[in-house]
Amino acid sequence: MESFEEFVKYATRAKLNTKTMQKALELMMSVPERANDMVYINNIEQYPGDLSKLGRLYRHDSFLVWEGEQEPTERYVFLFKNKLMFTDKNDNKDEPSYKHYATIRLDKYKIRATEGEPDILELEPNEPGLPQFQIRAKDIQSMEFIRQAWLKDINGMRERDGMCLFFFTDNKLFQILSQKFI
Repeated sequence: MESFEEFVKYATRAKLNTKTMQKALELMMSVPERANDMVYINNIEQYPGDLSKLGRLYRHDSFLVWEGEQEPTERYVFLFKNKLMFTDKNDNKDEPSYKHYATIRLDKYKIRATEGEPDILELEPNEPGLPQFQIRAKDIQSMEFIRQAWLKDINGMRERDGMCLFFFTDNKLFQILSQKFI
C-alpha cells in the first residue's frame, strides 16, 4: 500500500490526473479500519435487530451515561448512521463483548451542551415518552477532543440528512435549521 501511496503522491506532483487513484487509495486505506469495526460490531450481544442493518460504524468510546435522573453508569457507546447504541462492556473474555442496553434514533433527539457543564452532552427527546440521556466521555484527558469528534460526525449526518444541525464554537451552542431540498 505504501508504494501505491508514493505513486499517487508523485503523480500528483507531476500534475497528472489522480482523481481515480486517490479514490482507490482511500478505499484501500479504509479496508483495515472497516475490518476492525466489524470485530466490534460482531461482539455486540443481545441486540434485538439485525446488526448488519445498522450500517457504517462512525465512532465508539466509553462514556458516563445518565438516563433521566439516575446516577451515571459507565457505558460503551457506538455511533452508527443516525443511531446511538448504548452497551455494557464485558472485559472478562479474551476479546471484549458489548451487551446491548438501548439504541436511540438521533433524529428523535436534540443534542446540546448541558448548561454549566459544557463537557456533558444532553440528548433531549423531541417526542414524549422517549428517555432523556446525558453523556460525558469517560477519559478526562481527551474529553474535549472526544466531544468535538462525536459532534462533528453527528452534525455531518444531520447536515446530509437535512435535519437540525447543532455545533459548538468557543463553547457556545448555535442552532442552524437546515432544509432538505428535493
